[in-house]
Amino acid sequence: MVEAARGVPGVPGAPEVPEVVSLGGGFGGSGGPGLDSWRERLGGWARALLVEFRRHPWLLDATVGARVMGPRELAWMEEALAALDGCGLSGAESMDAVVLLSGHVRGIAEQTRAMGGGSITGGGGPSSSAAAAASGVDSDAVGVRSDAGAERGSGPAIGVDAQLGEVLGEVLKERAGEYPALAAAMASVAEIGGQDQALEFGLERILDGLGLLIEERRGKGGG
Repeated sequence: MVEAARGVPGVPGAPEVPEVVSLGGGFGGSGGPGLDSWRERLGGWARALLVEFRRHPWLLDATVGARVMGPRELAWMEEALAALDGCGLSGAESMDAVVLLSGHVRGIAEQTRAMGGGSITGGGGPSSSAAAAASGVDSDAVGVRSDAGAERGSGPAIGVDAQLGEVLGEVLKERAGEYPALAAAMASVAEIGGQDQALEFGLERILDGLGLLIEERRGKGGG
C-alpha cells in the first residue's frame, strides 16, 4: 500500500500509481462524430492521441515497455483496431498498423517536448486545421500555438521544424558546401515554405500505404 501513494518513478508530473494503472488522468475519448471510413477514423484517432500526449506529457514515459495497461489505454487500442475491422487485414497487420501510427505520433510529440513546445500539427496550415476539424479535434488543442510561447508573450508559436531550421541555417552559412543536399532542401523551405507539416505528411503517407494494402486484401478476397 505504500507503493500506491507514490508517483511513477522517473516520470515527472505523473499522477500516482493507481491513476496511471487505470490511465484515469490520461487518455480520454478520441473520436469526433460522423467519422465513417477507416481512414477518417484512424486519422482522427492519431490526431487526438497527439492532443493527449500534449495535455499529459508524462504519458510519453508511462506508456512504454512492459506494463499493466489500464482500461483507457486498452480502449484507445480497441478503437484503432475497430476502425480496421472488415478491411481484410490480419490481426497482426492491424496491430502493426496501430503501432506504426502511434509511433509516428509519439515521435512528433517527443520532438516537440524536447524543443520546449511549438507547433505539433505542423504549423497550423490549412491542411492541418481542416484535418483537425474533420476529426472533431480542436486545432488549438493539437498545438497550433505553443503554451510556452503564449506564456512568454512572444507571439505565434515557432514550430519544431522552424526552430531546427534556424539552428541549421546558422551552421550552413559557413558549411553549405559540405552538405549540398541539406542546403538545397533548406533553401527550398525558405523560398516556398512547407515546414512544420511532419505530422500530417507522415500520417497521410501511412494511411496511403494502408489503403493500398487494404485494396490488395479486398481484391484477393473478391477474386
